[in-house]
Amino acid sequence: GGCRRNEWTCHPLRIRVSPAQKLSCQWRVKEVMVFTDGACSEAVAAEAVVVSTSGATVGHEAALATDGVEQTEWWSECLACSQGQAWIELEVTLPEGTPCLVSSVKVVQGDNHTADVVVARGPGAAYGKPGLPVETGVRNGGQVLQQQIAEDWTEVWSAKGTEACVATTCGEANMRFVGDELWRYHDIPSACHCKQLCLDQIQDGCEGWTLYIESDQSFGVDPTNGSAVDDTHSHHICFLWKAPRQASSAHPFATWVSGTPGAILQSVTTTESTDMTLSVHGVGLPLSATSRVKLVADGDDCSGEHIADVEGLSCSDSAVCSPGPSTWSSSLHAWAGLRFWSIAKDRAARVCFCASNCESWWHFVQVPGVLSLVTPKFHFSTHSAADNTAEAEVSDGDTQTFLKISRAPFSTYSDRTTWRVKLLLITSFGKIHKATPRCDGDTPNWMTITPSATTDPNEAVFRLGLAQPKASSLLVCLAEGATAPYNPIPQADGSKLLLLKTASPVQSASGPYVSNRFSVSISTGSSGFSKIIDVGGRYDDGNTVDSQLKFGPEVVEGTNAPIGNDFCTAAAGGTGFQEQFQAAEVPLAPGAEFSGHRFTVSPIGAQAGRYVVCNNNQRLGTAFLATADLERVFYFTAGIDQSIEITGHDLSLDSRIMVIDCKGVCGITDHTQAIVKPAISGRPASPWLALAPLAGTEVADATDVQTAVAFTAVLGRFCREGDLDTTGNAQRCFIKCRGSAAGCSGYMQGVDTENSMVLCMSRQLCVDACAARDDCDGIVMHKSRDRCLLKARDPCRDQFLGTSLGMDPDYDFLVRRSTEYSLGTQVALRPNMAYGTEIVSTPALVATSAFFDGGSSDRLLRYGPVQIGEGGTYKVCLCDGSCAGVQDFNVEVGEIRVTGLSCLVRQAELRKLDCREQFHGGLRCGPYFSPLPADEDPNTNVQDLTALNLMDPERG
Repeated sequence: GGCRRNEWTCHPLRIRVSPAQKLSCQWRVKEVMVFTDGACSEAVAAEAVVVSTSGATVGHEAALATDGVEQTEWWSECLACSQGQAWIELEVTLPEGTPCLVSSVKVVQGDNHTADVVVARGPGAAYGKPGLPVETGVRNGGQVLQQQIAEDWTEVWSAKGTEACVATTCGEANMRFVGDELWRYHDIPSACHCKQLCLDQIQDGCEGWTLYIESDQSFGVDPTNGSAVDDTHSHHICFLWKAPRQASSAHPFATWVSGTPGAILQSVTTTESTDMTLSVHGVGLPLSATSRVKLVADGDDCSGEHIADVEGLSCSDSAVCSPGPSTWSSSLHAWAGLRFWSIAKDRAARVCFCASNCESWWHFVQVPGVLSLVTPKFHFSTHSAADNTAEAEVSDGDTQTFLKISRAPFSTYSDRTTWRVKLLLITSFGKIHKATPRCDGDTPNWMTITPSATTDPNEAVFRLGLAQPKASSLLVCLAEGATAPYNPIPQADGSKLLLLKTASPVQSASGPYVSNRFSVSISTGSSGFSKIIDVGGRYDDGNTVDSQLKFGPEVVEGTNAPIGNDFCTAAAGGTGFQEQFQAAEVPLAPGAEFSGHRFTVSPIGAQAGRYVVCNNNQRLGTAFLATADLERVFYFTAGIDQSIEITGHDLSLDSRIMVIDCKGVCGITDHTQAIVKPAISGRPASPWLALAPLAGTEVADATDVQTAVAFTAVLGRFCREGDLDTTGNAQRCFIKCRGSAAGCSGYMQGVDTENSMVLCMSRQLCVDACAARDDCDGIVMHKSRDRCLLKARDPCRDQFLGTSLGMDPDYDFLVRRSTEYSLGTQVALRPNMAYGTEIVSTPALVATSAFFDGGSSDRLLRYGPVQIGEGGTYKVCLCDGSCAGVQDFNVEVGEIRVTGLSCLVRQAELRKLDCREQFHGGLRCGPYFSPLPADEDPNTNVQDLTALNLMDPERG
């Protein structure tokens, strides 16, 4: 157990107030006041002195914010204040003999110069240390408050309103922790003081705290006159815990308040191995995989670019990073399998950590400590002779090409004569053989590697024998001995692959035959619609195109292994081509301009994915099958925000789109520079990776009327089982919130998976949803977030009546009232449970029919705002889930035609298309449409293109 400590005195407090968001004007504050109660009604008889501000306008100094006169104002120095730029800081000294309590702060703001308010509380200067001592670590507090002040404070809060009253209370009431007791302090006046003591002793192992408050009433006798004296007094005991856990009891802990110090980052470590593990150490880290990390150059803040040389971590912009940790606990989050094997130069790096909901760079904070990223111990180079120092390119058929492996002096001490090398095929002729640079596999059979003599103890030279033309990229792998494992090594400049070029480029007869890329729809809306595939005259080797195309998967069935080199011939041992469907040649119309071969394919029923296209036992290219409707034409007006709607079936809300120039190739070409929105950056595909499908605006269908149903809140309780199926509900967090929709404060990334039935709705809408279902008997509702679970009568009724509901301070159980649930019966039979106010369902609303007007679904993805600044024609490319870079946007949806002037559409083929207005602006056209419900696509009228004033773009 812990020892009693009494060395505590009431020091002055420091209070800081600031706007919670960027302002378009000055911030003006009439008065800042402090109170002993949590409702801003009992003023503190204290001295509040302004000790620091962000600056003031002349004549409106900071002292006017504490002069007790609301007709005077402090005006910030900044005229258009960015987040964190305007603030005022007070030191509050409580008179001797008064309770050491400041339980609320009121901020009265100037008219028309208001904002949501952030209030921070910490120890004053006399305390001698900040809220979180510097040597302890740093907080990940950027989501609540500007990071630059997060370490100075005990706690931070936010509130809305011109006269915002902010309750400055800490921890969870009615909750008791138990654990390994470190210390206990007596006569601690408030929960925030108890939390501060825990922050002071993080390095002693404090991971949680509890404040116990008890009042004693006794009567004594006044010795002067013999009269009775009321000697009522209270005890305030602060317990500090290591490894705290919530106590369980059938009785409420009305006299207990408990909490943790919050997420505190202390250090970062890495393992010394090829597959490195990066570990972030701290206290109070989230018990889930919601955290993210990025690496930035030492000297940059967390807005800096992620160091791309780190294999296993990636960021599409300054905040969207992946993956989450491979292991996690309250004291450790770790990322395994990272590699720094291609670092081009020594550099120092900092690790930026975000605990959850990582949406902006300021949600990240730098972990104490610096990582040293050093160049690899080995690198390779290629030469035209074994003793030649000049490097040379490698070409197929070379007999005098040498691969030199060089070691940094004194980095390892293995015998160079025992080194072994193998080269693994990554790509050849546009085909991907390996998705990740790992050294599993063998050297291709058309290549030989023979050791060659050298005298340098830190070098080994190998002669490469190349038997046939193979334009390829290869991974160079080295083992430092007969039993040592192979690991990849880079070139000296950090390049990861050895590029093998053809000595004599092969000339195609007409058109690129090996690298053709086709996008084919398997949408139910395309039934009866055939994709036309045009192919040129003959192959590079002189063979002619035959009358049938064959399609098969790119990987061996049942594995993730790529198909073998015989992929377009008969299956050899199960590793060759596995035909799934065909395309038949169709005759060309007389006088057609195209002189090659034309095929038609309609693969309804096939699975989405990548397919090899074979013809005459040779690879013709790759087909990308998608559940989206293709052959689309979108009409935009230059310089105006519009949208792009993708229709189809079984569409993924993880899908992303990208707009490229019209002569680009989807999956190869980066986005066009003509885009105004989303804002482009220098990083490939980054603005499009962050453009999630729109969630829309919540609209309720009030066509059904039902009787109002009453619910009673059982505070701090939840039903342990009996989740109702809400798979088809558009309010399900997994469906609604992955695009950061409004009303998603309850979404928990990494927790709300496709199997989760949790709904992201307000308390009223959750009540309405339960009332509309006969099988719903109650709701587990988060106290402060839009998050709920609908619960069945069995087993929740038995748990409620038997007082066996679970306990969680963040949730309430809303019981559906019935005869046996009358409030009087509840109180009589279950006095150990606390109850909240009654809430009644909306009589005229069936909440399960609520939908998101203008939002996305598995049949319609809406993206916006999209704005193109120049008239012309552009391509729309689709990544059908798992999007990381340009290479994933393989499916060509169609084209955008941007008008700059008004004139009639002249192309005859476009007059045959059905066109429909898009919800968020723009026009989508196509030869077919997948069926949509009226609430998702209310405009089902076909537009007559001949009557539309649209430009015939010349750009192509």
